[in-house]
Amino acid sequence: MYQLIICWDAQNTKRENSIVDMKFENIKNLRKANKKNQQELADYLNIKQTTYSKYELGKINIPIGVFLKLADYYNVSVDYLLGRDNQHC
Repeated sequence: MYQLIICWDAQNTKRENSIVDMKFENIKNLRKANKKNQQELADYLNIKQTTYSKYELGKINIPIGVFLKLADYYNVSVDYLLGRDNQHC
């Protein structure tokens, strides 16, 4: 799911098209299907659990390196994680 977010900077001026908020349902679904909690994945990725949670919720951008690690961890394609492909591999 893609959603355009309009952001306001410190001077409260509108910056259009600045952020795309993306929820990555496949990342959350894979975690649950593999009976893992967010802390376990955060430990694997060497990040805080709160950061991992924000990835799943689409609140912050996920670095490409994290996508690559998750794809390797779950043995799926990055396209699958992004929701661009319905097949796991």
